[in-house]
Amino acid sequence: MENFNIVTLPKVLINSVPKSGTHLLLQIILGIPGMEFAKANFNSFVFYAEHYKEVKTIKNGNVALGHLPYNVNLASDMNQEGIKHIFITRDLRDVTVSYMYFIINQCPEHIIYRYFTEYLKTNEERLHALINGIQLYGDDIENYGFSSFPNILNLYGSIYNWRGKQNLCELRYEDLVRNEDSQKQELLKIIDYLWDDLQHLNLAKVNLFDFMKNNINPETSWSFRKGKIGSWRDIFTKEHKKSFKDNAGKFLIDFGYEKDYNW
Repeated sequence: MENFNIVTLPKVLINSVPKSGTHLLLQIILGIPGMEFAKANFNSFVFYAEHYKEVKTIKNGNVALGHLPYNVNLASDMNQEGIKHIFITRDLRDVTVSYMYFIINQCPEHIIYRYFTEYLKTNEERLHALINGIQLYGDDIENYGFSSFPNILNLYGSIYNWRGKQNLCELRYEDLVRNEDSQKQELLKIIDYLWDDLQHLNLAKVNLFDFMKNNINPETSWSFRKGKIGSWRDIFTKEHKKSFKDNAGKFLIDFGYEKDYNW
């Protein structure tokens, strides 16, 4: 775009709970003229906890992806480097359902894939395994190549701990997909977070909004399945609900996804 130079573009980290609209948000940011996807330096598409220091390598005009738990040093580093941190979450119950389908349909290299597809025969059993965690013993450890796998809250709960922290733009997946008005509000929130003043961009807010919105195409995302809000209701049994309440009921209340245990 004419008169649009790289210095005026932000350094952006999209940090998400997996299966929370990571690639939807990436499409939105890549709709900004001049923004490019920055593959992580260690030959991965996503920054994980053990590589959090690499986040400082994000450059102007680049957007990177992360599934990073809250880390006070990382928060300080991003603030010092002027990295714009966009943090997105989703109802952990929907994350669980989406993660199950992702493992069995798209990720044969996942550590629990063989256990999921050879030992567990139904989605009901697989959901129980993700909600409660997995513990193997004896020959099963050798057969399936792992001894234990954490429950869904222990797996991803620490990422949610960015909630309410300073110097970031906090989004919920549900607000990005609920309806046109809700999505517009979230996109405008992103724009206001990325820039205090758009004058030096030679681009009006309405035009920038259109660029971002028009770049949304979920069907081009390799990990997209349905993206439905409340999909857990279609598959959770009474036993799943009880197990989820036992493991993460308080979490859902604390993070505003439920008011109480009566769901």
